[in-house]
Amino acid sequence: EGSDEMTDCICNIGYAGSDGMACSACSVGTYKGVNGSGTCSDCAAGDYLNVTAGSVCMTCPANTLSLSGSDEITDCICDIGYE
Repeated sequence: EGSDEMTDCICNIGYAGSDGMACSACSVGTYKGVNGSGTCSDCAAGDYLNVTAGSVCMTCPANTLSLSGSDEITDCICDIGYE
């Protein structure tokens, strides 16, 4: 059976907004991994995401680290003692 209320419309994974309202794609460096209303979250330290509307962040390569909200693999810098 179809929906009959605007509030039945929810945002997809990777998109943020309130139920029944316009949804916006999460920007690079942020993600949203569930359907429904809500906001995008920054990727955690050690992760990055270089696409919009992301649902999961990518992990930096071994022996590297990034700041939270990183949006490029080049944000992953070598740990102390590594080149």
